[in-house]
Amino acid sequence: MKRLCSLILVFVMCFSLAVTANAEEIPNEDVTNSNISPRAEEAVVYNAAWFYALRTYYLNSGAHFTSNTALESGMGYIYNQNTCPQFYIGLSRMASVGCEIAAVYNAIKHRGLTVPCASIIKTFEESGYLMTEGFLGSDPFAIGDYFDNNMAYQLTEYTNYNSFNTRVMDNIDTQNVYIVSFWNTDSIFDGLHTVCFYTTTGGNKLYVYNLTTGATGVASRNSLSSFVDSERFIVGYFVPRMGRLLDQ
Repeated sequence: MKRLCSLILVFVMCFSLAVTANAEEIPNEDVTNSNISPRAEEAVVYNAAWFYALRTYYLNSGAHFTSNTALESGMGYIYNQNTCPQFYIGLSRMASVGCEIAAVYNAIKHRGLTVPCASIIKTFEESGYLMTEGFLGSDPFAIGDYFDNNMAYQLTEYTNYNSFNTRVMDNIDTQNVYIVSFWNTDSIFDGLHTVCFYTTTGGNKLYVYNLTTGATGVASRNSLSSFVDSERFIVGYFVPRMGRLLDQ
């Protein structure tokens, strides 16, 4: 029965998330929801355990590390996963499923440390943080595990949208770094996206890496709700200071 349930779970997951991991830009400041809510579907397929059940290892991480290291030469921040080096991530490539990797890489870099993207990918592959060997990307709930087990810095995890939104907006005029995962639309069948964003002293803006398919730099937003609301929120993280804060 356990094996059967797992197969059914994989089947549902494949249909629900087998899409490009990029989010489309939402033009309005306030998001409205008129279609099926991911929260309404939550009782059937959506929770942290659901993502965890899809975690797998990728056994060819060594070869990927060599190839990805060569691709990474001279890379700065990842502003767009479609135009950055197309790293190998499990059975997929960066453009299709690399948003969690990009968010982790950008957050670490913005907090003052440098960890090669190739190394982050290798750890995700060897630690079993990918979902279905990378075909479905990475588990967004594994981001906290990555920091706990590899960075010696513990993230503050938020699974409640209101709590995360309050943390972000009450501190919008100070230097902070965050990661957030959310559904691309009001239905889980359109997939999910994960981004890193930051705030600055006196800035009163959110600056988001890799937000849209056409991004060429950070996207400036007035609020968290301008690109993710409570209906599409999956998980958020506050990223603590690690070293000298770097420019964007």
